[in-house]
Amino acid sequence: GLTLLSVLAGCGGARTVVGRAVAPKAPLRLIAVVGPMSEFSQKFGEELSNRGYGVLDVNRTKTVLTKLNLENSELTDESALAELNNRRIDAILKVATTGAGHTELLDMVRIAVTETATGELLSSFEWKNGWGGMPGSLADKSSRLSIPNAARTVADDLKTRMAIYL
Repeated sequence: GLTLLSVLAGCGGARTVVGRAVAPKAPLRLIAVVGPMSEFSQKFGEELSNRGYGVLDVNRTKTVLTKLNLENSELTDESALAELNNRRIDAILKVATTGAGHTELLDMVRIAVTETATGELLSSFEWKNGWGGMPGSLADKSSRLSIPNAARTVADDLKTRMAIYL
């Protein structure tokens, strides 16, 4: 009894911390994902596609940026955003993750969505995976979402928090 209570008290479920959420001025039909190519960014792009959005994955976004002679660091620049908007890309979605090391499970995901037409930051938030016990332990693994489930959860959170309508 007491041992189980101490194990449960040392665990936490997955959660999202919202920094900003604003509805876009126009529907977001094509979203370009920016960040390192990873299992999460691939699954996350697939989840957005499953929800009806046009998605340029990380590799396709890199190809577009290369053709336009743009770097990721320039994606806050008004003229770079205008150029992407001219190519019918409605938003830039930056993805950053931590974790997925020895446990093959994420610790945290950071999302930032910028509308290309206005340059406005539509949404930024952190999603934190569950935790429990020592990293890599059975308690820790059972408290965390897998990468596909994390991608599904973050895609749902993004759609809900930004009130993205097709």
